[in-house]
Amino acid sequence: MATKTAKSKTVETPAFDWPFGKKNYILFAIALVIIVIGYICLGYGDDPNHPLTLTVAPILLVLGYLIIPFAIMAKGKPDEAESKPENAPSE
Repeated sequence: MATKTAKSKTVETPAFDWPFGKKNYILFAIALVIIVIGYICLGYGDDPNHPLTLTVAPILLVLGYLIIPFAIMAKGKPDEAESKPENAPSE
């Protein structure tokens, strides 16, 4: 009777790699700080007609929320395949 032998294949799992690069996280942090400052300006004082509440806060909030998509879409780390030099000697 024939016996089946199991071939053990070594499967290499890739090391964990963050999906975004340093530039993405810096832009996202800047957007988050701008949004927090915008909400602080929005809640400034008891006077609802204060210029800080009526003009500066909405501008900061819109600016902060517009930076977030750019932070996501910004060019992050290049892949290893793309980072190879093009002047590599061919065989």
